[in-house]
Amino acid sequence: MPSSQSRRPPRVYGRPEDTQRDAEQGYRKRMAVYSRNLHRAVPETSIRTCISKSPELVRQALAGNRCRAWVRRDIEVILDTTDTAIFEELIVSAIRESGSLDCRVVGPRIEPILGSYTDIFIDELAAFVNSTLPMETYDRYIVYDTANSAK
Repeated sequence: MPSSQSRRPPRVYGRPEDTQRDAEQGYRKRMAVYSRNLHRAVPETSIRTCISKSPELVRQALAGNRCRAWVRRDIEVILDTTDTAIFEELIVSAIRESGSLDCRVVGPRIEPILGSYTDIFIDELAAFVNSTLPMETYDRYIVYDTANSAK
């Protein structure tokens, strides 16, 4: 019988250090998206119902922690600050009131906060809202068109 010291502990998936590493990688990826003006490589062509096209579903999605965490993180990246509570509330309120993730509808309301990143922010939020993935998984698998990015 092997001693307890020679046995390795079983691999536990989703350990806190994995979550931290995923969060850091996601943050760096978001920084690249905004700084290099990246767009998703594969446009949405799904025939599934798009949550981002329904005002009520947009409101419901923004009420959940999943989307709020995404909004908070992207605001931190864009504004380079961790003090995002007021900006998060202003942006989420504007989107909720408009019930839209259309740049033409909600863009003018949040552009004073996000500036030139407004269109990318809205497009990225719509893609995230339409996905069913947790933020870390979404960050890991979303692919961007780096060949056609503005450098």
